[in-house]
Amino acid sequence: MPRPGPRKPTSSDDPRPEDIEAFSDATRPCPKCRTTLYDDVELCWKCGYAVNMREQDAGVPKWAIITALVLLGLFIIPMLMRFI
Repeated sequence: MPRPGPRKPTSSDDPRPEDIEAFSDATRPCPKCRTTLYDDVELCWKCGYAVNMREQDAGVPKWAIITALVLLGLFIIPMLMRFI
């Protein structure tokens, strides 16, 4: 049976075995489908949700909603003026 070689001296920058054990399976749930994901993923493997996407990036931009309301108002106001 072969003997293990000499141990490599560890540097103070190397992670301790206890840290590797504690952080090796750091996970979080997907915000959309609740599938367990590792912390460093960008997309959920099950539903495709962009996990690292900021909340403000989700949905329709505010400028698009304001523009749609202004244009809608420009068409509705003249129609209402005909009935007055």
